[in-house]
Amino acid sequence: MAIISTATVRFANTVYADRLLGTIAEAAKRGIGALLVTPSADYEYLLGSRPPVLERLPCLLLPVAGVPALGFPPLDEPPALHATRGAADGRAIRAVARSDDPFSLVQARVPGALRIGLQDQMWSRFVLRLRALLDEIVGQNTGAD
Repeated sequence: MAIISTATVRFANTVYADRLLGTIAEAAKRGIGALLVTPSADYEYLLGSRPPVLERLPCLLLPVAGVPALGFPPLDEPPALHATRGAADGRAIRAVARSDDPFSLVQARVPGALRIGLQDQMWSRFVLRLRALLDEIVGQNTGAD
């Protein structure tokens, strides 16, 4: 039996652009300020590629207000940019350098988000750090300590 990866089948870039816009619109309707999607079937559905799961935080960040971003370690930049092949045209695609904290990318891009949706297969260590970050953002927005 042959196994064929779904990553070998690629739709037109407009399909992925429409999926990104539709996903952002649905998040806005549900009162979610941003979505964070790590490598998974969801990531592949939105961008047409599935990078390997790494010890760093490769993440598609979709804020409902603002510019989406794709953060990934610098060694993965050429494959990531090639794999998306314009699916994120008009979107900010930023490499997260080794010296950068990928969580600061999230914090900088979702300052007003009170609700953030996380991809269900995200590693727990990322979820816990993002939860602490969300608590900090909420505290800043409400004036609470």
